[in-house]
Amino acid sequence: MQYGTLRVAWASCRMAFCAGVDNFLTYISEVLTLIYRTKPEALRSSQTIKTEEVLRHKCMSDLVSALAERRVYELAYKGMADLNGELSRTLGFQLFTKASELQRAVTIVELRNLAVHNRSVVNAVFLSRARLKGLKVGKEIPMNAEMLLAAVNFLGAIVTGIDERAGEKFDLPRPIHRKDCCL
Repeated sequence: MQYGTLRVAWASCRMAFCAGVDNFLTYISEVLTLIYRTKPEALRSSQTIKTEEVLRHKCMSDLVSALAERRVYELAYKGMADLNGELSRTLGFQLFTKASELQRAVTIVELRNLAVHNRSVVNAVFLSRARLKGLKVGKEIPMNAEMLLAAVNFLGAIVTGIDERAGEKFDLPRPIHRKDCCL
């Protein structure tokens, strides 16, 4: 395979990798929104809400939806480790049941961030967050199909676990099971 062809393959894998991680992050936002809308008591905090903001909504469910959206928006800007800790503290719920899963997810999200923001070229921020050995600032991390499949399979398994645990803990509405759709 020629170098130019290889670069195109790396770029395609990088785009697919980023899309997979973006879908995982979207799932996290959606499941948190569902938790907060289903169990509005989970939104309790010492924060105050202006009367003006409350009166903008026609009913309590509209207010709860707006508060849930605002909370998820705030959480979306936390790193994966901070988010996991925050949810453990405030909801008694962890996205990751093992420290090794959390660290792997952090690395995958940081690889995505590196691809999106720095063309997959290692920088000091990446090294400090991902904790990978043997990498140096300035080195490009080419994405390949093996990395893509490993990340997507891992994140898929994490989503399955989160879905089961969150559904049970928060009594969330359950979607149709994949077996019911012959998948």
